[in-house]
Amino acid sequence: ITTVVAHDSYLINLASPERGLFERSLTAFEEELSRCEILGIAWLVMHPGAHRGCGETEGISRVGKAIRLALLESGTSRVSVLVETTAGQGTQLGYRFEHLRDILEGAAIPERVGVCLDTCHIFAAGYDIRDREAYNRTLLAFDTVVGLEHLKVLHVNDSKKGLGSRVDRH
Repeated sequence: ITTVVAHDSYLINLASPERGLFERSLTAFEEELSRCEILGIAWLVMHPGAHRGCGETEGISRVGKAIRLALLESGTSRVSVLVETTAGQGTQLGYRFEHLRDILEGAAIPERVGVCLDTCHIFAAGYDIRDREAYNRTLLAFDTVVGLEHLKVLHVNDSKKGLGSRVDRH
């Protein structure tokens, strides 16, 4: 094993407009970063969270700023954050490549943020990867919107639901 990647708690929601939940999430996220730093884990994968009714634009902005704040306040220097794609259930963010681009831009520390592309999630979000041609189109779309230089990890797995179902079931 040459590179270890960790995933943060699914309960963390950096997009939440609810002050208490956001503050608990930010504290937990900073603790996850600190644990990775102590263990020598280079990448912490995280889901952007759910905007819970405040809208995608506000939620995306909140996530980007929270990542930046956590990286600066956690005292870490060797661990970076990977924003994972999502299927887009409910008010989940991260199901469009544009969400990822905007979150990375909001974090404003390009050397410490990247993307984890989950094949189940992008398929459920509507990005076709069923054959080589469709896969190449999807990666071209990712490169055009986000940039392949930001893709650090592929989480390769299947999907129990169909293309564009927006249901996260591995």
